[in-house]
Amino acid sequence: EPFGGFPTEPSDPGTTGQVMEFHVLPQSCDKFTKPKDLVLSLAELWDPACHLNTSVSNSRDLTLMEDSSKKICVNEDDTSITYDPEAVPKNNDECVLKASGAPASSAPFAPQAAVLGVGNSNSSMVTMWSDKIVTDPEHLATEEWVIWNKSPDAHPIHVHLIKFLVVNREAIDEDTGALSGVKLAPPPNEAGWKDTIISYPFQVTRLRMTFDLPGLFVWHCHILEHEDNEMM
Repeated sequence: EPFGGFPTEPSDPGTTGQVMEFHVLPQSCDKFTKPKDLVLSLAELWDPACHLNTSVSNSRDLTLMEDSSKKICVNEDDTSITYDPEAVPKNNDECVLKASGAPASSAPFAPQAAVLGVGNSNSSMVTMWSDKIVTDPEHLATEEWVIWNKSPDAHPIHVHLIKFLVVNREAIDEDTGALSGVKLAPPPNEAGWKDTIISYPFQVTRLRMTFDLPGLFVWHCHILEHEDNEMM
């Protein structure tokens, strides 16, 4: 459990404390496929994404990064961070009292959130859920997505209604943003078709996919706290 253990207070039985119960009943009709008869949907040979040595319609740079909120003044110790309503940031390092302008004991602080964006190591722009859609591949286009993870977190990235292949990964220099030049092939467990892939910190992950279904659908980080807070 990655976030520090279970809560000490019980869940509210009216909301988060509810449990969904399933009743598994004997077969009553034949309008479903039995598990033993399920067949995987194999990749179509016509799909250009099957052939990594062919050209693509477009190469698209996308970014995983952290965005800071507006700075406030806080008092911080080993166990807590508390807001200082009497002070405002003077610069990145100091806070001053609103009433007198004298130095305050608090310090500037800006919470960070993981977000999606467009761009590469040289320039990137945060894209929020309510922003104009800028990732807009054409129907039947085969694209290579170059996902730049400029954050310290590994993000499981999921693209709805699309299957893709991992082309390779490449390290990003944390200081300069330059690529290492060493492209790493996917390991055996990532050699097949995927709809979710881990984008590792300070690496580029390249994916190839064909958009064979028309319409609007999302791509996002599958960490619940991230996808629920604008990383979609």
